[in-house]
Amino acid sequence: MPSRQSSAKKNVPSRQETFRRALAAYEKAMKIFVGKGDPGKARDAFRAFLEQWEGERAVAELVDRARLHLAACEARLAPPAPEPRGADELLLAAVIAVNRGDRAEAERLLDAAEAAGAPEGRAALLRASLHARAGEGPEALAELRRAIAADGDLRFLVLQEDEFRVLREMEGFAELVEPPGKEKEEEPGEEES
Repeated sequence: MPSRQSSAKKNVPSRQETFRRALAAYEKAMKIFVGKGDPGKARDAFRAFLEQWEGERAVAELVDRARLHLAACEARLAPPAPEPRGADELLLAAVIAVNRGDRAEAERLLDAAEAAGAPEGRAALLRASLHARAGEGPEALAELRRAIAADGDLRFLVLQEDEFRVLREMEGFAELVEPPGKEKEEEPGEEES
């Protein structure tokens, strides 16, 4: 008479059998993901896979891969972000692109913002930021000149922004950010001629 313990072991699939079954389910979901091009059906297949196999140590790597493919399906199904409209929205989107480090997108958005009538000073300040972040000092300084010429109040913002710190030693920077009408103070002991 077989013992109770041995009959219980027969009902538990081996690690190899567990992996084989999980792999078959994973491959089925992958066929939908790759072959049919239907991200909704692929999403559902990966969700079903995860419900069945999540937490099973023998297939942890397949579970991780399924999560990545599920995220890809969900990204494909997400509605696209609307294209910004109007100068203000385009400038805001350009700021986000600058901060993200996406120079090409920032330049595209700045071009569109300027075409939509964005304030020249704000657009030029963002272009200066792009140049400064790229280590293009002369170009950044030229854009700062354009920005401050369009809006003199921007000189105070330039002094606060860390990205323009690298420009402070460049020739012409101090004069650029100095408020208009401020006379250079004379050194003690110097007399006017």
